[in-house]
Amino acid sequence: MERRRQTRAEATVAALLDAAVAHLEGGGDVDLRVDDILAETGISRGSLYYHFGDRQGLVDAADLELYARRARADVAALTGLIDRASTPDELLEAAGALTEQTQSPARRGNRIERARLVGQIGCGRFAARLEAVQHGLNAAFAAAIARAQAKGLITPGHDPLALAVFIQAYTLGRVLGDLDTEPVDPVAWNALIGDVLDALVRPRR
Repeated sequence: MERRRQTRAEATVAALLDAAVAHLEGGGDVDLRVDDILAETGISRGSLYYHFGDRQGLVDAADLELYARRARADVAALTGLIDRASTPDELLEAAGALTEQTQSPARRGNRIERARLVGQIGCGRFAARLEAVQHGLNAAFAAAIARAQAKGLITPGHDPLALAVFIQAYTLGRVLGDLDTEPVDPVAWNALIGDVLDALVRPRR
């Protein structure tokens, strides 16, 4: 009985989060109305408030879920590159294509949203949960990099966790260029990342 209750609760939370995330992706926080979420999911207002406290609690949870989903997608893409590559050259070629995708002007909104969430690290109601999500993401990135090092695709001279944080940092830092009235040239930015990755991937001679 207890297990069934827990399963139902998990399904309720997942359904509410899925609906809330869809609204955040579609129009942001202002597009998220509790009445719409309840109508779409068929879940009672009492259940929503039981699991999330209030609308802001749902928004916070959905923000974190969206943050984590996008980062997990990047981890999965990196892991796929590593699994398919058999030489450093193959890895670099594939990484170049991934760089063009993650750093593209079309992803500007995603980068700014991620920076907004990271900026809330000092917010008491948000910090602990954000730290927990980021810890898991860092660990997943680091594990993928360690696998690449074990395959001889990346020089073992750098700590996997340090590399994991560095890779995420230059994507987050791209926001500084996104906010400029004269944005950085995407081709020049991607070329710089390619040169840095080349130096990290290839063993020093």
